[in-house]
Amino acid sequence: MSSSLATAAPPNGYESERIEALAWEDVARAAASDRLLRAARDGQVLILQSALPSALFNRVIGLGTLARATSSQLERVVQSFRETGIEPVVHLGEGLDRAWLQQALEKRGFALSPRGGLKLVRGQGIVQGARTTFDIANASGREAREAGSLLSQALELPPEAAHVFARTAGRPRWHLLVARDAGKVIAAASLFVADSSGYLLAAATLASHRGRGAQAALIERRVRIALALGCTRLFCEAVEPGQGRPPTAGDNLLRAGFRPFASRANWARPGARF
Repeated sequence: MSSSLATAAPPNGYESERIEALAWEDVARAAASDRLLRAARDGQVLILQSALPSALFNRVIGLGTLARATSSQLERVVQSFRETGIEPVVHLGEGLDRAWLQQALEKRGFALSPRGGLKLVRGQGIVQGARTTFDIANASGREAREAGSLLSQALELPPEAAHVFARTAGRPRWHLLVARDAGKVIAAASLFVADSSGYLLAAATLASHRGRGAQAALIERRVRIALALGCTRLFCEAVEPGQGRPPTAGDNLLRAGFRPFASRANWARPGARF
């Protein structure tokens, strides 16, 4: 059997992996002084590594999607995590012949996780207004720290991970937004823009303020910013239905014009922390 993938990912599949890899690579670069997250490239594949035991910070993006995959590349990727002692999650894109990669991962002890993702895309369509009484704005210095804390909690990360997200505030290509209620930060969301694509990286709302339109407004604002900057496509990911999490985020994205285009298969070995 061939040791490489001969087929390319479809356009949305390729671009969604490319923009996600660029965004997380810059997240790691922004947080370099905290030494909480490292990013390295093997060809076009992005390898995220952290001492924090979280799949979000220990994963592989773009394998077999951004470029052809080879046995030697896969072995290098797996070996890099053996040295950290933390089990990674390997994302496989949809829409290409990935049979060889699946078999290669199985031989190395990986299995398809029941926890998958749903990838969504939005074009340049009309942006519907979202009603909210909250004030939506760019995060200030203090608010960036509060936003980072909100995002890390929502993603079930340790408190120190808040710095990773807060560091993106004010960086080129980044937009860290907050929703305020009487001056208090009650929700946060981030947007990364590169070339003609945008990526909605993370979002969170305080439990006390959910269901009141904060996230719908933050999605709308990020879409408007991205379109004003010349983006022709915006990408994001939501938890697939039926995985024990509320569907609110996905519903807000659908109402904002996002549409699912693929499922994301997550491959992991025993011990991976989702």
